[in-house]
Amino acid sequence: EDPMIPAEPLTPRTVTVTGTGRVTAAPDIVELRLGVAVTRPTASAAATDAAAAMTAVLGALRAAGAAGEDLRTEGLTLAPVHDYRGEGAPTLRGYELRNAVVARLRDLARLPEAIDGAIAAGATTLDGVRFAVEDRAAAEMEARSAAVGDALAKAVALAVPAGRTVGEVLAIREALPASGPVPVVRATRMMAAEATPTPVEAGEAEIAVTVELVASLA
Repeated sequence: EDPMIPAEPLTPRTVTVTGTGRVTAAPDIVELRLGVAVTRPTASAAATDAAAAMTAVLGALRAAGAAGEDLRTEGLTLAPVHDYRGEGAPTLRGYELRNAVVARLRDLARLPEAIDGAIAAGATTLDGVRFAVEDRAAAEMEARSAAVGDALAKAVALAVPAGRTVGEVLAIREALPASGPVPVVRATRMMAAEATPTPVEAGEAEIAVTVELVASLA
């Protein structure tokens, strides 16, 4: 070997794996999205009647345990409603006002009361119910530890058949979680509350963390 030619650096032997940790926790909060839709001949009449209906809905939600800070308006629209039947240009039939509110409950046992009370008060739509864990920090830490353990086990499973051993962990990267709430209950339109309370089961919330791990091979 020519001493004047520098030797090429050795490519480090590494293994790259992903690991996932999953932790289940009992949900302790629930969010529901309810709406009021009112169509009237004039915009002012639609606004007045929709406001009265939403006031009653908010009262029912508060009666079911939703505090003021746990109620928020999430949509308010006013649009003309046209009749396209017949020939010629469409005719104006009136105005529709839609008002949506998201309520958060911390007592899950009162969810059926909140749903049925709001519908009886005038809610015309129930767009979704989402259960969640309010304080996710402890569960996420547990899931991270489980994800790293899963990745290390996979690294060993790959290295041993190849006659290698897993050495130093060179890098760990946590994958970004998928975003967006996933409703577990969905309905298009509710006309009236039934005499029997609406059955809703919270189940369990799953918190998952995925990591990518790079380790050296000896």
